[in-house]
Amino acid sequence: EPGKPDKINYRIFADVGSGYSAFQAGELDVMYTLPPERFKDAKASYGDRLFEQPGDSFNYVGMPLYNENFKDKRVRQAFSLAIDRQSIVDAVFDGRYSPATGFIAPTFQGAREGVCTYCKKDVEKAKALLAEAGGWKGGKLVLWANAGAGHDAWLQAVGDQIKAALGIDYELKVNLQFPEYLETADNRKFTGPFRLGWGPDYPFLETYLTPVYGTGSDSNNSTFSNPEFDSLMKQGDSAATIDEAITFYQKGEDILAEELPVIPMFWRKEAALYSENVDNFVWNQVSGADYGATSLK
Repeated sequence: EPGKPDKINYRIFADVGSGYSAFQAGELDVMYTLPPERFKDAKASYGDRLFEQPGDSFNYVGMPLYNENFKDKRVRQAFSLAIDRQSIVDAVFDGRYSPATGFIAPTFQGAREGVCTYCKKDVEKAKALLAEAGGWKGGKLVLWANAGAGHDAWLQAVGDQIKAALGIDYELKVNLQFPEYLETADNRKFTGPFRLGWGPDYPFLETYLTPVYGTGSDSNNSTFSNPEFDSLMKQGDSAATIDEAITFYQKGEDILAEELPVIPMFWRKEAALYSENVDNFVWNQVSGADYGATSLK
């Protein structure tokens, strides 16, 4: 069916700060990503024209399992235990995001609180696990994120906390624009933990599992492969009812919580700005700002 606007013009910016400046200058009618440090300013300036709701966008620190230094799950568990997610959310995102304790969005049927027992800071346990694994042998830890998207501050906090807890020095590599960054992911060239995210393609919890962790899946950037996990996904796919399927998918999530191919970080709270030109702003739970359904005055 035809959308409500006569036409839609998309603009692409090198960084979210430039996009926010363009919105302030009246050049945009809708902006769906806000610079974290400008949220308070936006709330004060635009009031009801700042849309918010609990989000289903998953932010994680991926583990390059193709790198020898990350093959032992105890190393991955130790890194996760070194991180205080709530303190990062408070310091960087003004408390707006929710620390992740699992791999499925809290707004989805079948999501469970506290699935990841390694997602709550415990420095002593982190040290013990790293010692059991033979210590860290990878030298300076390189933490990767794409440039221009506001990830530097929270990733630096992750590095600071790992260094404080485990004595591992680190450096940030945040100079690649997103296309280059995704190419690096596809080519398995991350030399250390990497920032990525995931959002749902359909409103069912499996969307957070097979596409990201299934053996050979296109978005499986950690290269995780677990036959039991793959089998549980297939059993869920062929289950007779949704409730029965969810049981299989939850068992698969339990495997992820133990193996930690990625370190869950937080669930973003969705926020978007719309201008005075907009009559009715519409947000689609799965795909974000619904431009075709949003009407102008």
